[in-house]
Amino acid sequence: MTETLGEIIREKRSEKKISLRKLAEILDISPAYLCQIEKNVVVPTIERIHDIAKALDVNVDMLLSIVTPVDLVELSKKYPAFITTIKDYNRFCGLPENYEGDYS
Repeated sequence: MTETLGEIIREKRSEKKISLRKLAEILDISPAYLCQIEKNVVVPTIERIHDIAKALDVNVDMLLSIVTPVDLVELSKKYPAFITTIKDYNRFCGLPENYEGDYS
């Protein structure tokens, strides 16, 4: 089963024995917002993913590689000049531009 971005964040936070409140404080966000990220209710911005990776001392590329095509729609709304096509998404994920396989 493929883990979601939120599940990975929650898992890494638990491994580091950091409470949700403490990580939210480190990230300067509300615990409720962090909870929504962990439950995949909201998609964090790329900058926020970078901040989370730094706070949890994990590779940002690993977290970014978990972003799904559904997340791509949300990211493209926030960053229209950054991700505009599936080719951009594939490059973003380190895949060949013409990749059409299973993204799950």
